[in-house]
Amino acid sequence: MDMYSVWEFPRFLILLCGLVMIAKADLKERIIPNQMIMVLLAIRSILLLQECVLSSDTWTHIVLPAVWGTLSGGGFFLICREISRGGVGAGDVKLFATIGYYLGGRVWNSILCSLFLASVWSLCLFLRGKGRWKKKIPLAPFVLAGTALAMLLETGGQDEIFYFLLYR
Repeated sequence: MDMYSVWEFPRFLILLCGLVMIAKADLKERIIPNQMIMVLLAIRSILLLQECVLSSDTWTHIVLPAVWGTLSGGGFFLICREISRGGVGAGDVKLFATIGYYLGGRVWNSILCSLFLASVWSLCLFLRGKGRWKKKIPLAPFVLAGTALAMLLETGGQDEIFYFLLYR
């Protein structure tokens, strides 16, 4: 087992635990608390430092993906925020920058899964007559589900998903 995979599981677990708390807050208060984002960023910074010190890889192989994920995840949602004229909240921008810090370039898998799930939910609401084109939904619960789904698919969990869908 290489050092990267040793660090991956705790990082995924910490991110998912943080996303659970953020999703609960977004459902209840319609806000993504900055304090939770800051805690996740601090924990990831500590883990990143440990990875740099204890890994046999060069620090650039560890730090650059985290920087790229932060910039691409947060940058994409910043562009979406500007295009939507505030339809995407600043908390969503910070949330995906944080997820990018944890996942690196794989943040795009999280983005795609999260937006797909949110779109399906919105379409279902619209078709049931409970949604409107301009209705806002809390995104963090879909980010939690989408990120968990992306992580599961990346780590070889496709068989478990198909088993659950077909035999339950």
